[in-house]
Amino acid sequence: MGTADAGIRAELHLHSRASTDTGSWFLNKAVLPESYTTPEGARETAKSKGMDFMALTDHNTLSGVAEIAHHPDVIVGVEATCAFPEDAAEMHVLIWGLDEQQWSEIDRLRANIYEALEYVRVENLPHSLAHPLHRVGGDFTADHLERCLLLFPAWEGRNGARPRITNEVAVRIARSAGPDYLEKLAERHGLEPITETGPSLTGGSDDHSGFAIANAWTEMPPASSKEEVVEHLRSGRTAPGGE
Repeated sequence: MGTADAGIRAELHLHSRASTDTGSWFLNKAVLPESYTTPEGARETAKSKGMDFMALTDHNTLSGVAEIAHHPDVIVGVEATCAFPEDAAEMHVLIWGLDEQQWSEIDRLRANIYEALEYVRVENLPHSLAHPLHRVGGDFTADHLERCLLLFPAWEGRNGARPRITNEVAVRIARSAGPDYLEKLAERHGLEPITETGPSLTGGSDDHSGFAIANAWTEMPPASSKEEVVEHLRSGRTAPGGE
């Protein structure tokens, strides 16, 4: 995991009014968004709070970020709901630097998290497990968490919308995943670990209201373009920051 002394800050988990594919039964039935923040409003707020770059990561759509993707400080992102095919347990996956064609394929595959993540890796798209200890759908067990240590190159170590304790425990778990432990998990689950030293850590506000934008972020080394930010994410040169 890298550090980011004298580097930059990026808000990498943020929602707009385009987040209509939610985890809420009521909101989905009523076709109501989780947020009423406009994409441009989200960007302006993030910039006003000191972010050098930001990514809009609406639920299962690029429609919001498409409105602001022309800005040089905006990274195209998405929060994809993916499911373990064994039991339909859902996980949220933050993916950055993708285009519409890549999202179309991820969307087609996301009912099987193994296939979706394999495609993301082949396309060399940086990605992180969002709020690792927050239950999304279906039963969430230690078994799922162990598989996530093997499957993901990065975990969200600081989510501004989740309790401090869940962030701290997620970070401790990620940092405990050394080579010996990952080898044991690989034998137990029949999966090859993606990393040798456990996941790197990212951060973001996960704001859905407009009030907490950029209260958490990802720190990384200096970057003068969003392409450099994406490369830092690929290489795990990140650290979570903020509240």
